[in-house]
Amino acid sequence: MTIREVGFTLVEVLVASSIIAVGFTGLTGMLALSGYASREGRYRSMAVALAQERAEQTRSARWDMTQDCLGLSPSPGEPAVTGACSGRGDGFAPFPDERAGELPSPFEQFSRRVRVLPCAAGACPIASTDLRLIAVTVSYAATSGRGGAPGIDQAVMLSQLLGRQR
Repeated sequence: MTIREVGFTLVEVLVASSIIAVGFTGLTGMLALSGYASREGRYRSMAVALAQERAEQTRSARWDMTQDCLGLSPSPGEPAVTGACSGRGDGFAPFPDERAGELPSPFEQFSRRVRVLPCAAGACPIASTDLRLIAVTVSYAATSGRGGAPGIDQAVMLSQLLGRQR
C-alpha cells in the first residue's frame, strides 16, 4: 500500500501568491484612479454650479435705456465697470474678480471672474449695440492621481449673449 500525500508544494504556493500579488497591485492602481476621477468630477460640478450662479446674477443686473448696472470690461483681462448704475459711483465693478480663498466654504479653492464685452466691437457672432457677451470663468487647481499638480489650473467657462431690456 502506498501513502499518498495531500497538500500543496512550495512551488505551487509561491506561484499562487505571486498571481494574487499582481492582482492586488492592479486593484490598488484602479482605486487611486477612481479616487482621482471622483474628485475631479466633484470639482468640475462645483465649478459649473459657481459659473451658473454668476451667470444668473449677470442676467438679473439691470441694463436698459436708463441704467447700466451690468457694465463693460475695459479689456479682456479686467472686470466690468460701470458709472451709469443709480446709487453707485463711477468705476463701480458689479462683478469683481474672486480669487481662491475669497469664496465661501466649501468653494475656497475656486476663483471666479466675469468679463462683459460689447457685441458692437465684433466679439459676438451678431454685431449689435443692444447685445453683450458675458463670459464667466471658474478656475481651480488641477488634481492628479498623485494628489495634485502645482501651478496648473483647470477651468470651466460659460458664455452667453445678453440683450438690453427695453
